[in-house]
Amino acid sequence: AQTGQFANPFTAAATGPTAHVAPLYPWFLAGLMKLFGLGAGLLLAVELSILVVFALHAALLPAVSGLLFGVRLPGICAGAAAAVLPLFRISSNDNSVPLAVGLMLFLLATERAVKELGALRGGVVSGCLGGLLLLLNPQALIVVLIWASRLALFQVSGRRERTGFACALLLGLVLTCTPWTVRAYRTLGSL
Repeated sequence: AQTGQFANPFTAAATGPTAHVAPLYPWFLAGLMKLFGLGAGLLLAVELSILVVFALHAALLPAVSGLLFGVRLPGICAGAAAAVLPLFRISSNDNSVPLAVGLMLFLLATERAVKELGALRGGVVSGCLGGLLLLLNPQALIVVLIWASRLALFQVSGRRERTGFACALLLGLVLTCTPWTVRAYRTLGSL
């Protein structure tokens, strides 16, 4: 936010341009810094955004439970527990809870996209959403691939449709991640 560069992610020393840190969460925080400055307004905006993410986390658990297990009750219990127990330390330095919310939204949205849009368009939507998750945390690729396999097996019928879904998903992933990949290549000189 201060320099206009995606660089120096660690406070210990100036390390220069980086691709070590996934860009989505730092961009979000930098956007808040640009909007609110570095004073009390920023602190309030960060804390409010964290509270919204925690609320979404608790609110999405019943729907995800219904999707994964066919019953919402475990998610209702988990959501209630998350709403009243201090399960996570509120901190803007960690993107684990935003990642968890992103993963839950990914599961719900991609299931619906494939059902309503079909294999090809649902695959592109799933790939784009998966790409956003990768820009939040590249380790999400594991969940994206496992979930995409589940969608292909249980929501898409026929070998040709599954192949189309896989290609569409890959296209969405590539399209979403290409700007960051190009930036990293141009800035750092390699992939």
